[in-house]
Amino acid sequence: MLHDGRPLVAFDCLIESVQVYQSNPRLWLRLAECCIMAHQMSLIEERTVGHAKKSDLVHSVVGTGPFRKIVLATPVEPGNKNT
Repeated sequence: MLHDGRPLVAFDCLIESVQVYQSNPRLWLRLAECCIMAHQMSLIEERTVGHAKKSDLVHSVVGTGPFRKIVLATPVEPGNKNT
């Protein structure tokens, strides 16, 4: 299932095996691969859906070191053309 592109289903199946084979390093490797693949798929989905990027959220950075502050951009609503 993992190699078929279904990491969440594979994770559920593999997590049941942990109860019996908790000392099997290959099982833990496959669980890690499931997590990585699921994370990569969620990142790709976020890009295609059109969520804002970090650079779109940050307006500017003020100060340096421990006194540095991040100024966030004002969100633009879909019907508002005053920007």
